[in-house]
Parts: sequence; structure tokens; C-alpha cells
Amino acid sequence: MRTSNKILLFSFLTAVLIITGIHIALKAKIDSGNLVVIGKRGPGPFDNFEAPDVKHVIISGFEDCRVYYSDTAQFKLTKNWKDLMDWKVNGDTLIIEAGKKYETGERLYQPVLLYLPNDVDIHGRYTNFFLYGDTARENSRTVTGETCEINVRSSASRGISYWKKLNISTTDAVVDISPDCNIEELELSLGGATTFMDGGAKFGSISARLDSTSTMTLSGGNIEKVKFIKQ
Repeated sequence: MRTSNKILLFSFLTAVLIITGIHIALKAKIDSGNLVVIGKRGPGPFDNFEAPDVKHVIISGFEDCRVYYSDTAQFKLTKNWKDLMDWKVNGDTLIIEAGKKYETGERLYQPVLLYLPNDVDIHGRYTNFFLYGDTARENSRTVTGETCEINVRSSASRGISYWKKLNISTTDAVVDISPDCNIEELELSLGGATTFMDGGAKFGSISARLDSTSTMTLSGGNIEKVKFIKQ
């Protein structure tokens, strides 16, 4: 056998052994419980639900929760939701929960899509939120969260997102505003080492309560628009 062919064969066998070793190691971690695989990435298809009487939403354990404005309360879950999550309506409160282990760091990557009127507030635990604004200036939202991320975004196809009012209260969280947002009134209550970043977005006014462990990053003229309120 020629030397070049021997080198190619050796390289191929080495790659096969490495890949096999990785698969064996991953399987061992999964079997031992050190690595947990929950669902697959990627959206839908979805099951659609209506919740016209809901005024509050509590959601826990999701890596991708997308929130949009709607005239009536609705939500979408991937069609395999029965194997991955639980939900129920308790009075006027919609509760969606991804298993029981999210407090240990697990997150469910299957997306949850919420379509909510302005008067429906959201409370999140161990969840990554994406709040999408609209071209309508009357869009408003109240969000509270603990150990979560709140990302305020605009739909790329719609350009700038307008918000009349955003009220965000968090503990041990990250709040990140994208630059293509225009928020008339922002109210913040940040505690438990929360980090806030304005992203260079435009604001009419900002009122903020911060504890000694939380931080705010502000751009340019936004510093002048902040009114700090004592805890």
C-alpha cells in the first residue's frame, strides 16, 4: 500500500474512533443522569389554544418564550407538548411549566408562543423571554421575572417597534433592549443582581428602582431620561 493511502486510512480510522468515543461518552452521561436531553430544537408544527378569560400568565423552565400582542389571549405549543410540558388554566391565570427540574438548570428548547392583550401580565421563572413590539404605539406590557432573561425585540420585517409603556420587575435576571425599540415609558424594578442594558434604544422616560447588587448600562442621551427612585 502506498504511503499516502496509509495516511488517509489512518486518518479515517482515527476520526471513526473519535466519533465513536464521543457517542459512547454522551450515552454514558445520559444514562447516568449527568446530561439531560429535553426535546429537539426548532419550532412547530403547533397546537393552538384560546384563553379568552386569562388575565395573568405564569411560565417556568423555557429557553424560548415569544410574546406578541393580540386582541385576545391565545397561545401555541409544539404538537409533542404532552410529552414535555404541562399547562392549565386556574381561574384567570394560565400556568405553563416545563417539567419539574428547571430549578436545577434544565431548560426546554421547544418554543412557546404567547399572543396577549395589553392587560394580561406575565410572570416568568427560569425562562428566556422575547417580547416583540409592534408598529402600534398603544402596545404595553407588564412582566415580572426571577432567574430569567427578558429580551425586548422588534419584528425584523416591521422595523421599529413602539411601546407605550413597559413595566419590568426582576430578580436575578438580565434585561436587554434592542436598538430598534422606541419606548415611551419604561418602569424598572431591578433586584438580586439583575443586569439591564438599554441597547441604544429610544426612550421617552425611564424610572428605575435598583438594589445595591443590580446594574444598568445606558447609552448617550438615555442617561438624562432616567429618574432613580429609592427602594
